[in-house]
Amino acid sequence: MRLFDVAINNQTVIKDLDIWKEAGANRALKKTFTAKVSDGILRVSFPNTKSGQAIISAIAIAAVNKTVKPVPAFETITDLKCDGCVYKAWLDEGDKLFTNRTNSIYKLAPALFGAEWISLSRADETKLQFTATDTIDVYLAVEKGNTLILKDFEQLSDSIISDENGGERYDIYRKRFKTGAQVLIDQKKLGMIGILPATGMQPAYDLKPTTSYKANVAATNNNVAKEVVSGGERTVVKNNDSAEITWPIATGVADVYSITVKYNSPAEQDITGSLQLFDVSSNKMVDEAVVFKTTRPGKWNYITINTGSMINAGSYKVKLITKNANGLVVSNIDIQ
Repeated sequence: MRLFDVAINNQTVIKDLDIWKEAGANRALKKTFTAKVSDGILRVSFPNTKSGQAIISAIAIAAVNKTVKPVPAFETITDLKCDGCVYKAWLDEGDKLFTNRTNSIYKLAPALFGAEWISLSRADETKLQFTATDTIDVYLAVEKGNTLILKDFEQLSDSIISDENGGERYDIYRKRFKTGAQVLIDQKKLGMIGILPATGMQPAYDLKPTTSYKANVAATNNNVAKEVVSGGERTVVKNNDSAEITWPIATGVADVYSITVKYNSPAEQDITGSLQLFDVSSNKMVDEAVVFKTTRPGKWNYITINTGSMINAGSYKVKLITKNANGLVVSNIDIQ
């Protein structure tokens, strides 16, 4: 589900990296390379991604020339003024949430892992100010149920959970500030303040919302039936003639989307087919060949393709066409 290239300083050092093939599931895979830096910048990029999205869990950099010195740590804010707060680096689960209490962070929103942050003194009100030394995103963890309106702050879908009272939830709000901006925070019941350099990178693919379309919304031709399989309604190919299954889908934002088909194939040989995407005017936008592998009884396999380029928000249709697929069970498609 991931297949990508890795380049360092515009030179490809890994071609078609398949993490699962090399390391299996939920195991670390480490790669080491030597690179020459001539302008003070080391560039890691992914020039080609054939499936899913590229992923890196950590990067460690060591100098071969021992006389090389690390640059000073860069702080994204200055002139912090507050009562009882502490400016810290590298936010992580288990960190002490407040400066005057022993409570710690039980669950951290993934976007805030490794962020610079301000640990506050627990009080009903928080008043502080600082200056942004770079364009930054400021995240506020606000106690759930706090009805105060945070002007111009966007509420995110994620949260922080502390170990207070068996699990206290703090909703996350975010706002971007430009270099040199004076940031003033005057709110009640804050948990902490996270600070990250602004980036144009999209959220991690794995964290983007997924919409599932099941058999109940699928349209089929006469060679496909809807039956209860493994406790749920599925689409089942009933003979070896041409079979078609079509799902109406909706996309909420303009983006590149993946289409994942969940299936079970009892056939002893591979089954071929095509997965197609049509817009509201029935224009074919994607037509990609797919292969259904033999699947053990009671288990599910997955096929994933993507739209290749960005598509707009709107209504579309996904059509699966196959032949010689008698017995193929298609559970649903996921759009992400």
